[in-house]
Amino acid sequence: MMASVNVPIGSIQRVLGHENSRTTEIYLHSIGESDRLAIAALEQAQRNSHTDSHTD
Repeated sequence: MMASVNVPIGSIQRVLGHENSRTTEIYLHSIGESDRLAIAALEQAQRNSHTDSHTD
């Protein structure tokens, strides 16, 4: 289970390109555990980018 992260809904709304925050809320309530794991994997990949591995 992933830890909860407080991200303003407006930020998520902009990333997803929704004009209405209610649309974003609907999507956020509907994502399942596999989607959450996919997001976590993407975030981890961004933290450990290929470029960063060559600059340490």
